[in-house]
Amino acid sequence: MMAKKAAGVVLAALLIVTATGTSTAQQSRIVAKTCTADDGYELALCRSYIAALRDFLQGQVVCSPVAGDDPSDTDAVIKWIRAHPERQQDDVGDVATEVLKKLHPCH
Repeated sequence: MMAKKAAGVVLAALLIVTATGTSTAQQSRIVAKTCTADDGYELALCRSYIAALRDFLQGQVVCSPVAGDDPSDTDAVIKWIRAHPERQQDDVGDVATEVLKKLHPCH
């Protein structure tokens, strides 16, 4: 329940940042390196952000066959980020979207 609530908060923040497109959005940027943390706040933030983004993109540009509460898509994105240090300074939303689209494209 707590993870679902956190994902909802992150999704709301994501929608606000996406809608405003202002310099505030620039300040709210989360880099993919956040997802390389072993545990704690940064990893929880990363996991919630990716899960909320995946839910937001589902059926539009991502067509994942797994349930929304299944962490396998989030785990796959984090694994990809850890394996690609050259992308760790990029925005986690951009990286996660690319990875999710490759994993589960809508045909």
